[in-house]
Amino acid sequence: MRAAEWLAMAIVTPPSETRSFEHLVLDFLAYLEFERGLARNTLDAYRTDLLQFGAFLARRGRSALDAERGDVADFLADLATGHTAAGEEEERAPCSPATINRKTAALRSFYRHLRREELVEADPTASVVRAAGGDVRVRASGLGGDRARGAGCRSASWLPARAW
Repeated sequence: MRAAEWLAMAIVTPPSETRSFEHLVLDFLAYLEFERGLARNTLDAYRTDLLQFGAFLARRGRSALDAERGDVADFLADLATGHTAAGEEEERAPCSPATINRKTAALRSFYRHLRREELVEADPTASVVRAAGGDVRVRASGLGGDRARGAGCRSASWLPARAW
């Protein structure tokens, strides 16, 4: 096989509608590793975070390509409060602000990558902002600023708000 034929075969990718969430994550992680040179520990953490988000979306019957900012806000709120999904046996402790910030960074970077690759038109993480002191909020456009909602967690000030 000639090199040109091999190269042409290597860049063939399925249409975005048929790519699994895992395929999108692997493509993103390859980009991070080879083009941005991120450390293995960072890549492992991002992989875990994104697969957790993928499972959350699957429970809602959604894909990464049609997720909306409400999905991201609900995911982060569930992490912050320790809310467990239906069918999960164990309750889990609320995530720390540092963990929420890392997961937010992974999601933002992932969706920026999907936008660059022209796989999504809108970035559902674009309204997620990191406020001073590690707070994470979702900007509520048209509501005159950020809104946060507390649900009995350790630190309600950094809970993501849902734009109603």
